[in-house]
Amino acid sequence: MSHTNLNGDSVGHDEAGQRNTALALGHSSSQVSGSPPASVSEINSNSSASLSPLYSIETLPNKGRCLIASQDISPGALLIREKPLLMAPRDLAPAALETMIQLTLKTLPKHQQRQYLSLQNNFAGNYPFGGIIPTNAYPCGQESGKCAVYPTICLFNHSCRPNCQHAWNDEEGVETVYVIRPVRKGEELCVSYEVSGPSMDRKAMLEEAFAFKCACEACSLEAEEQAASDARHLAIQRLDERISRLHSRPPLGVLWDCRLLLQILRAEYKGYPGTFAARVYWDAFQVTIAHGDLARARIFVERSYKEAVICEGDNTPEVKSVKVLVKDPASDDSFEKSSKDWSTDVDMVPRGLDDDEFEKWLFRLQ
Repeated sequence: MSHTNLNGDSVGHDEAGQRNTALALGHSSSQVSGSPPASVSEINSNSSASLSPLYSIETLPNKGRCLIASQDISPGALLIREKPLLMAPRDLAPAALETMIQLTLKTLPKHQQRQYLSLQNNFAGNYPFGGIIPTNAYPCGQESGKCAVYPTICLFNHSCRPNCQHAWNDEEGVETVYVIRPVRKGEELCVSYEVSGPSMDRKAMLEEAFAFKCACEACSLEAEEQAASDARHLAIQRLDERISRLHSRPPLGVLWDCRLLLQILRAEYKGYPGTFAARVYWDAFQVTIAHGDLARARIFVERSYKEAVICEGDNTPEVKSVKVLVKDPASDDSFEKSSKDWSTDVDMVPRGLDDDEFEKWLFRLQ
């Protein structure tokens, strides 16, 4: 893992005002893009989505088909584990993609053709088949040249304060969706289309990309609350940019920025910043391990791991690699790469501190 900005690019679509997306846990381009035309499809009719007791698929005014919680759900619950209905290259020219999808659809069973064609298409006028891909497709991992559409996952609407997080598992070839904050029965289940910045910026990006006006919780606040939320988003962007330069800045300043960023993220996301927290804890791990501080590094990487498990489970290759570092933080390539100035043993963690005192020790505030 390396520092990943907290802003992301997305792919999505609109149905009667709002509908689905495509983006990866780490940030991926919103375009459907280029790899050779061969092996465009990867089909599987089996999905954990079909019989889930945790949600129902309903059609709501101004939202179209969407997912509604059938019961109260706790953070870390696996909502959907679904294999692609169809895969395609990313960033392929629209005309070439249209031809490819037409040919691919002919090879699919009728019920899968219907599933694919039932998905929203924001480009139907020019690309009645291929346009479904840029409207809906999720990248198959941050570095992948492929993207995919899914019968159920492509029904998630957007929220700037989502209650769910999706992730690609490359080993298993599935996309998963986990609940990342407490959800009440009857609440809509939403992911983020990975837009960032103040509400007006997010609304503009969403309308341009997905043709809907966002009216989610975070974009429908009273004026004073909206101003406070927008200020937090600007602060998040500034701090994230500063932390991204962690290897060229004094380490103590980076560590303090991580602490401040976590506080702002918790305030903006009502205590549940999801994958953002995993990334910030990872950055704090990178700073401390690079200067030989094994005691703090293990705590930071363990926190990153726990947050990541809530968002994507414990069996993705990325999460497994972090788990290894929880057991042996010194095995990271960055160990003492910058200096030995903060050198500690892994068990040199103070005992008997209250929570506030422990956090001050952890972030070197005293």
